[in-house]
Amino acid sequence: MKAGLAAALMLLAPGIARAQDAPVPHYLPPDFAGEEGGFYESWFGRHLAAMEEPVLGAPHALDGYRIRFRMLVLPSFLEPYVIGVDERTDGRHVVRYTRTDGRGGYGPGPIAERRIEALAGDRFVRVADALADARLAERLPSNRDGQEFAGDVPRADMVICLDGTQFVFELLDGAGHHVVTRHDCSLDGPIRALVDATQRAAGLLRRKRRSD
Repeated sequence: MKAGLAAALMLLAPGIARAQDAPVPHYLPPDFAGEEGGFYESWFGRHLAAMEEPVLGAPHALDGYRIRFRMLVLPSFLEPYVIGVDERTDGRHVVRYTRTDGRGGYGPGPIAERRIEALAGDRFVRVADALADARLAERLPSNRDGQEFAGDVPRADMVICLDGTQFVFELLDGAGHHVVTRHDCSLDGPIRALVDATQRAAGLLRRKRRSD
């Protein structure tokens, strides 16, 4: 019995070693928001890894695509989800939605729902227009000092966001990989419009009928 167990462990050992040696995905730029100790990577990256999301900062992440946009939504005590909107080089548009059974402000959980669907051109245009209006690539990674863009004057008053929802926006295009995080208590108009357009693209929001 012991000999059989030992033999089985010896057979499994190479696979275990390979799994332990496998590189851990790194989702955020190393200097993202000037973080120390990898706080954001540990938080956001763990959720993205649990959702089996691609690393948009990887060298070939744009191969086959014109634009890749991703919005990670992390409610403190509710289930987190991610929406990805891609435009392929062949002109097709795809939206994917993944929700896990974790808690956004804490640890990730197993995948509870996943959908990958073709996205109608008009819905993609709404997301693309919202992205252009939000000027995501120009924004500072974090607005902890009340600054949205470089050169803005820091706020004199301090905005403290406690429990709520944290958003992580990622845009990958020919200009590079841009990552921005914001708390829902500090979203300005263009970013709120981007959230709305992205949720509608994934079918999470339904427009009211004219008769309503």
